[in-house]
Amino acid sequence: MISPADHQAMRIEHPENSDRGPLSLAVGSRSGLIGLMRSVRWQLGFACLFMAVAIWLSSGTLAVYSANTQSIELNNCGYTGNIDHSHHEAVYWMLKGLPIAYWGDSVALRRILYPLLAFPFFETFGYTVGGVIANVVFHALTLVGFARFLFLTVGRRGAIAGVWLLATWPGIFYWAGLPYGYAAIVPISVWGFILLYYLRRRRLTRSVGLACLGIGTLCQAYDLLAFLGVSALGLILIYNRRPAAAVLGVTGLALPSLVTMAILVYGFGVPTLSNSNSDIYGNILHGYLAVFQGTVDWGHWLNLLGDVPRTLVENFFDSSFIVLPLVALGLVALNVVWRVVPAHPVEIMLVGSILLVFFFNNLAPPYEGWQMRGVWIARLYQPLFIVLIFFTVRMVAAARLRSLAIQLAVAIPVLAAVGLDGSLALGGYVANWNMSSLVYYRFYRERPPSAYHDHLAIFGRRPLGFCVSGKTWPVEASLDERSGVPVWTMHTVPGISAGQSE
Repeated sequence: MISPADHQAMRIEHPENSDRGPLSLAVGSRSGLIGLMRSVRWQLGFACLFMAVAIWLSSGTLAVYSANTQSIELNNCGYTGNIDHSHHEAVYWMLKGLPIAYWGDSVALRRILYPLLAFPFFETFGYTVGGVIANVVFHALTLVGFARFLFLTVGRRGAIAGVWLLATWPGIFYWAGLPYGYAAIVPISVWGFILLYYLRRRRLTRSVGLACLGIGTLCQAYDLLAFLGVSALGLILIYNRRPAAAVLGVTGLALPSLVTMAILVYGFGVPTLSNSNSDIYGNILHGYLAVFQGTVDWGHWLNLLGDVPRTLVENFFDSSFIVLPLVALGLVALNVVWRVVPAHPVEIMLVGSILLVFFFNNLAPPYEGWQMRGVWIARLYQPLFIVLIFFTVRMVAAARLRSLAIQLAVAIPVLAAVGLDGSLALGGYVANWNMSSLVYYRFYRERPPSAYHDHLAIFGRRPLGFCVSGKTWPVEASLDERSGVPVWTMHTVPGISAGQSE
């Protein structure tokens, strides 16, 4: 028998906020925002400060993405970037108006939203420094919006827990030390989740269309439409059930991509949108078609299928950097026993869409090209983190109405997660903290487990602002005299294989 207090704990969403729009949930009225600042302002302020410092300490030679893949030197200060740096910077050159010869071969042109929003920072501070400053701003705004959203949906205690879980999560710092579109993955996932939450409650067709349009627009920064878009359609079909809403939802999700393609083709003169990056999922489809064509290597396929269970488990933990999944899994077990909170529809739908993409990738027959299957590329499923954080903060919020034992059983793992993730985020700057290298490796296994540690041993621990010139590095770069566009000479760090943007 569940008491009224238990019912209230299980239904932690505030009914008075159920009809708020997405901007109201994340920003709210002036009085509501003041209320938020008064109740969690110190926590939010310190969390933003920690996140900003950790992003800075993940820049320069400490940039995790460059260390975990093939590195190149960005300038005469010896800062490092990923080998595909020119692909990302090419979008900036396109927006700046340089001839197509300088950027036309980039595989990242379709991810136009991030460089568009960061463009003023690029122009003011330069591409690398401006991009990192933009990343700090974008993530700080996301953290404030997420705090407001949690404050209205799960209350003060849950908002504080969510702020720290997000601010210390290593997935931010893996990308945010470099000016690449990958840095938008965390903000897109958070704002997309807020829109999905809003969408689940919408009955008006116009509101559904606007929410889907917002999701489609967010996905112009990075390719997360397979997760957020599928989740949105699932929520519409289950909770709205109106054909007009479904049609408008599909239109809203697809329209931004169509507009982006039109701008690239007719505005910038891009001759083709097909490249080795965008063709990856077409290759997977060809693998499935091979079943009907009778050209499948059945023995090889069965061997691949045998790896799927292990891949599923490892991708679950590695995609969110191990600590958060461990804590969330423990809280799920606790919730099964004590029934603290019910499953949330948005969580279920987003997990379902992630599983759909996972099985599409990993159940496919053998196909040519880059392999989107296996334990090596857990980073594809990174949006899982927002589900884990939201479930965790719902447990924190609901546990306050339960016994002291339940409160401690929830609070202790959450505090441990914040501490461990925070230490991982600073692990590159802290000497001899090799756990960061291992965790980052498992997120994207393109180099050996010691790659981050080895990289720092070669290039040193210098965030942006600490320039060392005149030193000979294993890589080189020069500038075109006419345009100032970097001309890269790919001298690789020993033992590192070439990479490719995905």
